Amino acid sequence: LSTNQTLPADMAQGRAWFDIASDPAKPFTVIAATTQIRVIGTQFDVDHAPEDVSVSVAKGIVRVAPLAGRAMRNDGVRLAAGQRVVSALDGRIGPIERFDPANAALWRTGLLIYRDARLRDVVAEVNRYRAEKIVLANQSLGDMRITMAVRTDQTETLLSGLEATAPLQIDRIPSRVIVRPKR
Repeated sequence: LSTNQTLPADMAQGRAWFDIASDPAKPFTVIAATTQIRVIGTQFDVDHAPEDVSVSVAKGIVRVAPLAGRAMRNDGVRLAAGQRVVSALDGRIGPIERFDPANAALWRTGLLIYRDARLRDVVAEVNRYRAEKIVLANQSLGDMRITMAVRTDQTETLLSGLEATAPLQIDRIPSRVIVRPKR
């Protein structure tokens, strides 16, 4: 989305890439759940997942803060290029993390790259591209950290990679794939 819109853009669940023209007189605002993102010319990614909202800045500067009604609270954070933050749906903003801004929009080209990512986050994103959903057998598996790259049209490679490199097994049942600890 490229724009110089001045009204807030309400974002339902999903992922969007924003390329905003610089105009200090017309800041652009995105509202995703209980999180508000305000920018004055930048490139950034917002991923509104069921459990949280992630903001990754590729270029420029954005301000991320919890909402108080429709107003931005003062206890937010300022992100520059190469920084990202995850905001919980209750408004709590996590620590600022570093990432490679060149990877910020790779999902738009069909490539998903994960470095030390939680398995639950990887599965949630990969499931967007699959008819047969991946399900973790238990919540503790979701905290497992993984590093890998997968194409959105080849998500089976995630499953074969997990089975080959992690202590996990993949079980298939009608309409689902279950990931569980190896027995």
